[in-house]
Formats: sequence, structure tokens, C-alpha cells
Amino acid sequence: FIIIITHHGDIEDRNASNKMAEAKKMSWREMRGLRLIMHELGHPGNKPFAIGFGVCLAGVLYFQSTATNEMKADSKYWQSFHAAPNDKKPH
Repeated sequence: FIIIITHHGDIEDRNASNKMAEAKKMSWREMRGLRLIMHELGHPGNKPFAIGFGVCLAGVLYFQSTATNEMKADSKYWQSFHAAPNDKKPH
């Protein structure tokens, strides 16, 4: 048999620590921003959505980063919303 001897204060400190941790817990309704996103990703039903969102985000970032200046100049959308006023090309 192993006998563990602890001070009574250690147990009280642990209990107080546990109570503080429970008091800091938030419901999902109180969470905002990244904390809420990470909480929702913990649910198994949301994993396929998260994977799809990540794939779409990666695709957008890839295509945005590979757009050349020539492609941007030929794009009516880019010229309308992103080009500097001096760089705009009339369509």
C-alpha cells in the first residue's frame, strides 16, 4: 500500500483552483470570435464543413497569389474594385 500524505491546504488550493476554472467557463452563447470558432470545430458534425471551408480558403489564396499583373489588367472586376485610380484601364 502506498500512503500519500498531503497537507490539508493543498486540497483546499486544488478545490479553489477548480472552482475558479469552472467560473471562467463560458457557454457557446457567450463566446465570440476565434474562441467560438475553435469551440464549434470541436463538434464532430462540423468537421466536414471546416474541411470544406479550409479547401475553399486555400484555393482562393492560391489563385489570388498567382494572378499576374496582366491578368489583373484584363479583369473587369479587378479594374472596378481593386485597381488604383491611375492604373484603371477603360473597358
